[in-house]
Amino acid sequence: MKESVFLVCLIGVALGAFVPAAGQSAPGPARRTVLEAITLALEHHPDVRQAQLSLKLAELRLSAAQAAAALPSIDLKVSLPTLTPAGITGSVTGGLALQLGFPWGTSSAVSAGADFSWNPTTGEWGEVSWAVSFSQSLDFSQPLAASKDLVARRLGVDDARAALATARNAVVRETVATYGNLLKELAALEQAESAVSQAEAALKQAQELVKAGLAAESSLVEARLTLLDAQITLSERQSSYAADKASFGRQALGTDEDYALVPFAVPVDALKKTAVALLDQNNLVASAVAQASEVKAAARSIEDAKEAVQGARLAALPNLSFKASVSPQGWELGLNLAFSLFSPTRSLDVQIAETRLAMAEDQLAAAQETVRDRLLTQQTTLRSALASLDRLPMEREKWSLDQTVTKAKWEAGSLSDEDWQSFLEDQRAFAADADQRGVTLLVAHLAYRDGLGLELDVEEWLK
Repeated sequence: MKESVFLVCLIGVALGAFVPAAGQSAPGPARRTVLEAITLALEHHPDVRQAQLSLKLAELRLSAAQAAAALPSIDLKVSLPTLTPAGITGSVTGGLALQLGFPWGTSSAVSAGADFSWNPTTGEWGEVSWAVSFSQSLDFSQPLAASKDLVARRLGVDDARAALATARNAVVRETVATYGNLLKELAALEQAESAVSQAEAALKQAQELVKAGLAAESSLVEARLTLLDAQITLSERQSSYAADKASFGRQALGTDEDYALVPFAVPVDALKKTAVALLDQNNLVASAVAQASEVKAAARSIEDAKEAVQGARLAALPNLSFKASVSPQGWELGLNLAFSLFSPTRSLDVQIAETRLAMAEDQLAAAQETVRDRLLTQQTTLRSALASLDRLPMEREKWSLDQTVTKAKWEAGSLSDEDWQSFLEDQRAFAADADQRGVTLLVAHLAYRDGLGLELDVEEWLK
């Protein structure tokens, strides 16, 4: 008997391990805060990934250029004896060559070489010959050509870093805006669910009134139509929210699994003060225009065009080349001059270079104007968001008064149930928009800071 009781208890314990306790529900989807969404988006967004790889590639190219200017290239060539029917003939011959280029002038290099031979038949080494030489050339039309590649690689790294920062900031702003829009859609979905519940209750009440003979059949039809409208709206919002949420999960969070949004509140009063103080700093706009990546690129194009103009004008000057060498036979020094006495396109080359310089100057002015217009547009958007929040108390008071008047008309029978529900729907839409205005201000604030080249202070507002 005791063994039977023990066996029953053991089976009960085993089943209890697999059957959830009463009142316990299955765990819901993982909660993702907006800050977590930003972190995941920065990890998964393809634009950020491409910008990171571009930066890595630019850094590798700079390292390669620096290595080429600091370390020599060494080559070894060996020729083996020839195999013939009579046997092995000839000697083992070879040469060792070393070359190192310097970023000086138009071109500059040191080279060294040694040739050797060895006879495998006799085991004797031949005479080793060697030579070391240094060469330097200077073309006044391009006097710094040797260092241009290194300078270009450094600028490429700077541009890649700026592009990465731009991509990251764009992803942060996009994530905050999309997350806020999803919360707005969720609020609208909940309002639609509430509208369906109210419509169902109104239909039930209408059925009871018609059954008691206190209302006409038309009121029942009207209540049924109201319920159908609410159910259709709910279905549309459910589909839209599910699609947008899934898309955000794939693109930003890098997952197809379900997740739960976590509402967040923006400290509106503090953010408004910060935004107003930022807008008052007018000197930041001129600095941001000068530091914008497209303006910097246009300015570099002007510098390149100026060098091209100078080179075209100096093309008639002689090219200088100097060479010094040392070998077992002694040393040598040489200086060469090369003159371009006449070129039929020389004057045209100058005109072409000057025209390109004028074009580069126009492009710089256009780039500056484009950046300035973008910043002014961001200013306008930020001021509009501030004004929208400033008039919010008046709008809320207006909606409250409208509700009092409209409800009185509905209760008096001068307003249909459909019109009353339409008013409530509009009021709920306003409430959802009002809740979103803090997020709208935050997105506009971040966009303006990004345009000014300032660090995004997103964590300060989303703690």
